[in-house]
Amino acid sequence: MFLNLFEIFASCSQYCPLEKRRGPIIAIALIIVAFSWCGADAVCDENRTVHRINPRLLESPVTLTWRRVPVRRSLKRLGDLYRIPIVLDRRIDPSRELNLAVQDSPFVRVVAAAAVQLDVRVEPVGSCLYVGPKETAAYVPLLIQLAESQIETLPKQKQTSWRAVFPVQVAHLTSPRDLVKELCTGRRIDIANLERVPHDLWPEQNWGSLTLAESLALILIGFDMTFEINDVGDCTARPVDTQKRVTLTHDSFGDDQGGQLAEIVEGFRGAKIDGTTVTLAASLETHAELRRRLQSLRVESKGRSATAAPSPGRPLPKQTYSLEVKNQPLGPVVTQLCMRLGLQLQFADNITKADRDRLVSFQVQNATLEQLFAAMVAGTDLKAEFKDGILTLRR
Repeated sequence: MFLNLFEIFASCSQYCPLEKRRGPIIAIALIIVAFSWCGADAVCDENRTVHRINPRLLESPVTLTWRRVPVRRSLKRLGDLYRIPIVLDRRIDPSRELNLAVQDSPFVRVVAAAAVQLDVRVEPVGSCLYVGPKETAAYVPLLIQLAESQIETLPKQKQTSWRAVFPVQVAHLTSPRDLVKELCTGRRIDIANLERVPHDLWPEQNWGSLTLAESLALILIGFDMTFEINDVGDCTARPVDTQKRVTLTHDSFGDDQGGQLAEIVEGFRGAKIDGTTVTLAASLETHAELRRRLQSLRVESKGRSATAAPSPGRPLPKQTYSLEVKNQPLGPVVTQLCMRLGLQLQFADNITKADRDRLVSFQVQNATLEQLFAAMVAGTDLKAEFKDGILTLRR
């Protein structure tokens, strides 16, 4: 499969033993980030894009302590060490400090914890991870997909130029305008309106292996810009128009148990379901919302299949938990927690899609499992009930 879901979240103390036995538990906020990947390492292929993050690297155990470490330096070192380049958006202050301590925690959870502290979004692009503002980062995969649909209609030679994969190295004090020009010239692609890209100077960076479309998307998004490919294969730099109507196809990557895909799509006028894919003609803003909801379905679907069936009469774990959740959909949050805790999750018949999509925020410190889930539904008209290792959400 070309794309697969990988959920990344900084979980509670049971799964991320921070400062274990050496001091108080450090609470890490939970974040659900949908990552797409395949099993191949980054390679160059002039005919087909075969470059994705190796999932084995994402699972690599990490032990580190960051105390007031600048974000650019910390993420660069982390990416270099585990061979996963991390690209920091120009709008994120590189001097912002990270404070984090982890022991044998998967790489993905470390990145997620950093994203929570920075209040940013992480998107996989080619063989790198892009870290950018939530407001615009969600558009990056959509803009790349839109460019790919334009590339499909080009002559074979131009398709090859756009899809060729090469390592992207940003030299110290490179201007983004010069970088765009260099990348396009090297592939014999003309780009218009380049003067509209503001002047800036960037530090030395390694972006891994990318196509031209992926490279341009990462460079231009930092200025709220993108590019449009014409019929002959050249392109024009322009501002991102989130209201522009485009047709894109999304893959739910879920088993759609209970018909949840149809429920999600119902709110998007004109959307068409074909198996596990959804095609929609709408604004980029609407596509971003649809993608977010489909990611929730992916998380819930994976959680249902991965949750271990408990033994009858199984007692609840006696650990304590410190956790913070900010504005996350209830369904994915409770599904992820149950999956990691080995609990079976049931939604009562009176739990609606609106209940699962409801955003929840809560924080607990050294709480029992009962207190954790009670805090999760506090302020709602829902109840979390335990029996024989089964958590049931009901009204």
